[in-house]
Amino acid sequence: MNGLLKIALTSWIFMTLLGCSAQQIYDTGQSWQRNQCSNIIDQSQRAQCLSSTDTPYNRYKQQSGSRENTK
Repeated sequence: MNGLLKIALTSWIFMTLLGCSAQQIYDTGQSWQRNQCSNIIDQSQRAQCLSSTDTPYNRYKQQSGSRENTK
């Protein structure tokens, strides 16, 4: 798993430096998370993991913006 984390971090750095939009980075992260969920053997845990990847970017952005406003 450490190797995957390094790959994900390296990918994120390259995407940021290449000027990818925040939504592209978010979508890539969601895709990576879905891929990780597929490795979970227990069906209910896998379903719970996959449901956490269903948040569309615009809803995520609204939720994170509202958290910033409460700080």
